[in-house]
Amino acid sequence: MSKYSVIIPVFNVADFLPRAIKSVLSQEDGDMELILVDDGSTDASGMICDDFAKRHACVHVVHQKNGGPSIARNAGLDRATGDYVVFLDGDDWFDSHTFCDFEKNPALRDADILGFSHVRHFSDGREVPSFLPYALEKAVPLADVIASNYFFPSVCLYVYKREFLEANGLRFVEGIFHEDVDFISRVLCLAKTGCFTRFAAYHYFQRENSTMTRMDPGHIQRRISSYLVVLEKLVEFQAGFSKASAQWIHLEHRLREISYYVFRHLVFSTLDYSLARGFFHRLKRAGHLPLRKGFWEPRYGFYRLLTKLHLPFWSLRLIYRFIVRTSDFRKRMVSSDKAAGIR
Repeated sequence: MSKYSVIIPVFNVADFLPRAIKSVLSQEDGDMELILVDDGSTDASGMICDDFAKRHACVHVVHQKNGGPSIARNAGLDRATGDYVVFLDGDDWFDSHTFCDFEKNPALRDADILGFSHVRHFSDGREVPSFLPYALEKAVPLADVIASNYFFPSVCLYVYKREFLEANGLRFVEGIFHEDVDFISRVLCLAKTGCFTRFAAYHYFQRENSTMTRMDPGHIQRRISSYLVVLEKLVEFQAGFSKASAQWIHLEHRLREISYYVFRHLVFSTLDYSLARGFFHRLKRAGHLPLRKGFWEPRYGFYRLLTKLHLPFWSLRLIYRFIVRTSDFRKRMVSSDKAAGIR
């Protein structure tokens, strides 16, 4: 049995996948198994997985029909046998010293999870490090820190003790985007101990037209719908904790973050009016509109301002749609003038 199980969900990332796989296989600490879950890829990704599996005994491949990253990650968890589980996306990669650094951290043995920092890479060559605001190189009770510190809601930025995941039946909600947010929120509330480091072990490549960067109306609709599913599930999960507990407070911060995202996109998007209205009422039924008392975080200042001024949601929406329509009309007029040769 290996010490680490590294799980990579794979879907049409043939241009990036070799880099991700090599970043795992080239680790100084090689006590690991690499599980590649080919989620119905239609490019060469599946063949790349099989090629690496033929050349490396520690690489295992699962081929399945396309079901999304949640189903792929769950399939990887079902196959994992290591003491610890780590996730990597097919277009990202690990620092070459990642697992060696984990091994040097004695707190890993005493913690249910270990969180680390990351670097964001953009297509224009920019590199932006994102360090954990809270970092302490020893295992601490999570109840002491999750209420007052921010932790990235990305599944790839943590090492998980597999025994902890299995004991709590932790799996990803299938069929939605933003499954990370639900999963990490539950992990942080259910784990007893954790350790956190500023070491930027993970390299995240923010490519164009990825799940997180696409802005077309259909994609925005699915993202909002997924966030509402996560919101409703976490509201139900939060009810299992007392309001004075660190877990309840942590979940409250996460729920506000989600509601802010949903509200902002409902106002400033081109979603159909009736569809946006349905999403708006789901948000309201979840109890996060208007804002709950005590919503003070600076990042939500715009959202807070709107509710303080009691500006009706639909007034804002109509104003924004009018601006969008006017802008589109002007663009069409300019294009028409150019086509007609008018200067």
